[in-house]
Amino acid sequence: MTTPATPSLPWFDALPDPALLVDLADAGWVRHANAAAVRHFGPLQAGQPLAALWPDLAAVLTRDTGTTTIRLRGGGPWAWVDVRTFPVGDLLALQLTDATALHTAETRSAALYDLAVALSRALTAPEAAGVVLRQGLAATRASSGTVFMLDEDTTELTLLGYVGYDETYMRGWQRVTTATPSLLWEVIRDRTPRVQTAAEVDARYAALGVRRTTPVSVIAAIPLIFGDRVLGVVSFGFGEQDQVSGPERLFVLALAENLAQALMRARLFEQERRAREDAAQFAELTAALAAARTPADVARVIARTGGPVLGAAEARVWQLDAARGDLAPLGAAAPGTDRRLEVGQSVVEAECVRTQTALFRSGDEVHEAGTAAVAALPLHAGERVLGALTYRWATAQPFGGPQRSLLLAVAGQCAAALDRLQLASVEREQAHLLDLAQDAVITRTPAGVVTSWNVAAQALYGHARQDALGQPLHDLLHPRVHGPGPAVDDALHAHGVWAGELVHTTRDGHEVIVASQQNLRRDEHGAPVAILQIDRNVTDQRASQEALQVSEARYRALIEATNQYVWTNSAQGEMTGDQPGWSRLTGQTPADYHGFGWANRLHPDDRAHAVQAWQDAVLTRSPYQVEQRVQVPDGTYRSFLVRAVPLLDAAGTLSEWVGLHTDITELRRAEAELRAWSGELEQRVQHRTRELHAANEELSAFAYTASHDLRAPLRHISGFASMLRRSLHADEKALRYVDIIEGATARMEALIDALLVLARSGSAELRTAPVDLAAVVSAVQAELAADPQQPAVHWQIGALPVVQADAGLLRQVLVNLLSNAVKFSRHRERPTVEVWAEVRPAAVIVTVRDNGAGFDPRYATKLFGVFQRLHHVDEFEGTGIGLANVKRIVEKHGGQVWAEGHPDQGASFSFSLPHRPAPGTGSGA
Repeated sequence: MTTPATPSLPWFDALPDPALLVDLADAGWVRHANAAAVRHFGPLQAGQPLAALWPDLAAVLTRDTGTTTIRLRGGGPWAWVDVRTFPVGDLLALQLTDATALHTAETRSAALYDLAVALSRALTAPEAAGVVLRQGLAATRASSGTVFMLDEDTTELTLLGYVGYDETYMRGWQRVTTATPSLLWEVIRDRTPRVQTAAEVDARYAALGVRRTTPVSVIAAIPLIFGDRVLGVVSFGFGEQDQVSGPERLFVLALAENLAQALMRARLFEQERRAREDAAQFAELTAALAAARTPADVARVIARTGGPVLGAAEARVWQLDAARGDLAPLGAAAPGTDRRLEVGQSVVEAECVRTQTALFRSGDEVHEAGTAAVAALPLHAGERVLGALTYRWATAQPFGGPQRSLLLAVAGQCAAALDRLQLASVEREQAHLLDLAQDAVITRTPAGVVTSWNVAAQALYGHARQDALGQPLHDLLHPRVHGPGPAVDDALHAHGVWAGELVHTTRDGHEVIVASQQNLRRDEHGAPVAILQIDRNVTDQRASQEALQVSEARYRALIEATNQYVWTNSAQGEMTGDQPGWSRLTGQTPADYHGFGWANRLHPDDRAHAVQAWQDAVLTRSPYQVEQRVQVPDGTYRSFLVRAVPLLDAAGTLSEWVGLHTDITELRRAEAELRAWSGELEQRVQHRTRELHAANEELSAFAYTASHDLRAPLRHISGFASMLRRSLHADEKALRYVDIIEGATARMEALIDALLVLARSGSAELRTAPVDLAAVVSAVQAELAADPQQPAVHWQIGALPVVQADAGLLRQVLVNLLSNAVKFSRHRERPTVEVWAEVRPAAVIVTVRDNGAGFDPRYATKLFGVFQRLHHVDEFEGTGIGLANVKRIVEKHGGQVWAEGHPDQGASFSFSLPHRPAPGTGSGA
């Protein structure tokens, strides 16, 4: 095949970049290569197809003209090129520009971006380490790598991940302490990246015996730094020296910086997670401790939460017994673990209490079998040492800041719970002791809120303890000062103490007087803390004192008003001291009456008897009573009744005599006059008795005359009227006059009969006996019902007792009252009469009530007078004497009679019968 001639193109040969001319019409044969192409790619054989030389470049021939970036294999250092195509005559020119550096930078930038995104999604340190060991090694073309994290105390490295190392060998690198010299610790200490050959590193740290699974010629170790904190170290192993030069080194540093940020973020996230978990567990622990009722409960809560919260194998609470000087375990979990520890022993519990210092020991510092770490924390409340809290772990502990803070916080809560329980125990004991007090004991805040309330306060004021606690004392008792004195609060704040009497109002509204003692307690700064108040009920004492004062005043007034004189003598009968009563009576001075000088004022005739009687009374310690005449200051003698009684003390010993001289001079004079008057009075009574007897005889004679002498003319009038009626049977007017005469005659006869009954009832002898009141009422009721002229009456008879009365006279009373009730109610549609009795302590009250015409209550007192009528005779018949007779009979029995009523509303008549017969009445038949 003939090769076409290549045109001469000087400008093409002068291009600085490699360029080729390709014949597309001849299957892409290369027709010419300029000088730059020969320099970069070596001699080119023209006439060969481009696909045979650079297949990647030949692919561009199928595209449109322009610029394209391709990977150029076999192009030497030019791994990536930009290809620009343009026509040159019938040929196609390909101009190549080196793009390897730019493409590498873009690729690394994209890889770093992808790595940063992946790291941002990592939530834990192992996840971040895994991202770097996967994507980071690929991006850097490293063959091995490790990631270690530094602990909070910067004393230990923890392996997060590795690639390219023997698995068995790396088991010994899970935790690396500062005691293990290595390139990692050098980088951390210097805070500077290191790049060394693998041979140098292996020779320097030959004791480590590093075993890799991939060939490594260069090792790069970079500290992971965030801000000013070293978080760990990352290392990469490269197969070629030039893999960590220039841009590759910068990329590795950038990767380490992103890893440091991810580790810091993971650490913060982990700290936040742990903080939330610790806070939740700590809150649960705090709630459980707050609910603890005994110190053993506190120990059980600590033991139960030690593992979940702190990962400890054992948690114990030790309580200090100050009296014994040792520590006692609370809530021993197993036999043999309840031993007591002397404070002086060489154990962490005792050392912690002695020094009042938290002790944290781990690893070689611990010398206990099965224990790799121990923490001993003092428990104290203010300046009081309560004991110690200990935790033990089976593995070594870093005891970093957060862990120590949590341990100290738990110890604080434990101490607070123990302190609360100890204070509660003391308060219960104090409350029990206060409940034994007879006085009301109350404590309150300076603002007056009640904080304690003993049983005596509950009994005195009526408020239960649970109702009083937390309430203002003023609202409960409404106190006010009894009598003069300073205000309570002013005195308390000025002097710290107040004592006096208060008036309090109890729960049921009664007022009580209390003797109150109040004391104000202040803290070390002088601020008021609490007020102790002790109240004693003195209501009865004050009432007794006031009653005594009133009694004394009355006694003095009585003495002065009755001319009585009080004096006292010694147990031996001698008058001693000041005796104002005797001085006022006799005019003697103390010098005159001391000893037995008082006897000089007695009448000579009475002196011997009075003194002898006094000496007998003193000897026998019996009351002394005589009458004697005493010389008063005007020189006259007056008569006195003298009484004296011995006063004994609690032991029964005679302490003194108290005597009283009562002036009876006027009494004796009055008795003499009374004796003279009694004779005269007896004569007068006998005279009046004779006159009354004569009057009764005259009244009886009058009654007899009225019953005989007055009846004869009435019989004549009645007889002649009857004869006249027969002779005037045709004269109606005359017959009406005869009716009037006969009616008047009948009324006159009835009046005479009533007067006769009245006279007889007044003079008849009263013979009382038990009378069945019900039987009498029933008999009278039957008698009234038998009268055909009487209307049908509705009777209501109540319970009627047996009474002491004269049966005949009582029957007259009931006949009058019941017949009147029937008579005055006969115009009612349904006449009703009620009878009942009421038994009272002194008498039986009998009442008769009707629903008849009634009467004006203004005239109630006239009803029981003779010939007194409140209704016209044409309306209701009657003599006007029946109720007068009732009054006389009832009063004869010692009772009373009365009436109540209103016009047209009926009336009630009542009388009383005493349980005992009236004085002077008989009881025989």
